[in-house]
Amino acid sequence: MSELDQTLRGLCASNRCLFIILALGLALVAAPGPMDYSSNSAAMTASIVSGLAVWVCALAALIGMKRLFLGVCALCGVLAAAAPWIFGFGNAPDAVLVHEAIGVAIAVVALGGLAMSSARANVPVRA
Repeated sequence: MSELDQTLRGLCASNRCLFIILALGLALVAAPGPMDYSSNSAAMTASIVSGLAVWVCALAALIGMKRLFLGVCALCGVLAAAAPWIFGFGNAPDAVLVHEAIGVAIAVVALGGLAMSSARANVPVRA
């Protein structure tokens, strides 16, 4: 395998978690309609705002400062998972399910990406 192939393969592998986070953020933004909690304004607002925050952080991580924004993505995922209790819509089971599942998934993928980028940063580069 040539050096260029290895570099391109490494770039795709290190950014794969960010594309997963982008998809999860999109799912969080789109969820109120299909999951039928669009009538609950607190749940819908929390879903859209947290999904957009995840999108902004993931895009910023793709552009630069990957470790910082992966950490912020993980924090956004934790806050999305806690949103039903923070904003008081814990009695809407569909909204709780979406926020818990997607929020935890975002946090886990972001922390995994953070671990991969930290491990990758310590690998010596050959000239």
